[in-house]
Amino acid sequence: MPASNDEPRQWKLNDLLVKIMGNNHVYYEPPEDVKIEYPCIVYSMAAPSVTRADNKVYLHMNCYQLTIITEDPYDTLLWKVINEFEYATPGARYLGDGLYHYPITIYF
Repeated sequence: MPASNDEPRQWKLNDLLVKIMGNNHVYYEPPEDVKIEYPCIVYSMAAPSVTRADNKVYLHMNCYQLTIITEDPYDTLLWKVINEFEYATPGARYLGDGLYHYPITIYF
């Protein structure tokens, strides 16, 4: 995990995702040699949201791209994540390698 000022927030996010999952199948930018167990959540940091007012930064929020990956097309994990985060926006579901992928953008 790269060092940054946001590490404590990322650890809180990771802990929350593990709690939602009910297991440790949560991966932050996993390298290719990591064996991923399904269902899981894979996530990474994205560009932050910045709101300006009076020529200053008024509000900034960290943005994360999450992907729920599951073999079950009716998995309720998507709704658990959406209900947990005030600023969660789901993307279009897609199928790859026989697994269902549910992308979600969250601000945390």
